[in-house]
Amino acid sequence: TLSKQGVGSNFTIPGGPRDRAHVFLGRKLSGILYRATGNYSLVLGEEAQAGADMQILVENMGRINFGHGMDAETKGLTQGLKLNGEPVPTESGWMLNCLPLRTKQLRNIVYEDIPTKITRTPAFFKMVQSPPEKADTYLDMSSWGKGYIWVNGIALGRYWPSMGPQERIYIPAAVLEENNVELEIVILELDAPAPALTLHFTNSPKFVRPQ
Repeated sequence: TLSKQGVGSNFTIPGGPRDRAHVFLGRKLSGILYRATGNYSLVLGEEAQAGADMQILVENMGRINFGHGMDAETKGLTQGLKLNGEPVPTESGWMLNCLPLRTKQLRNIVYEDIPTKITRTPAFFKMVQSPPEKADTYLDMSSWGKGYIWVNGIALGRYWPSMGPQERIYIPAAVLEENNVELEIVILELDAPAPALTLHFTNSPKFVRPQ
């Protein structure tokens, strides 16, 4: 919780996030900082009022496994947080929590009916339907933002269509055979879900150039 107003202040993650950070104040997104772009700071808006809760969601996007960078792959926030060059003023310090991404944890999430318009992300989405034909297939994620997918409790991968090259997630037939009664798809969407909140199956992969 901010102990004083920070409107117009420069918020910085020294050394950058490891690897991508969503910064929230009062549950409103202030901005996204990404290690690969070298963008480690942002100017806080009207949401940075005294008493506002600051939350930072940090995504570990994998580790370098070759070259000189292998010895500096600690993940998370490694050097503290700064506001106008000084430590971020808080009333009660910081709390650290991990998102529940194990299969049993995902199944314990309480879901609500989807509203007509999604106004806040990140968010978990779940779809349950009759299983398709038991054959290798692909899930088209080209209209979604960035996130992770589980099918019948099995983590299938990550998607980020705007960065490419993969737009469709491969689903082996064996995964579809895990449950003969229903197909359960869980998505953790970090940025922006598909406007129509729909998913499409297809029988071929698709690779594109990054934007």
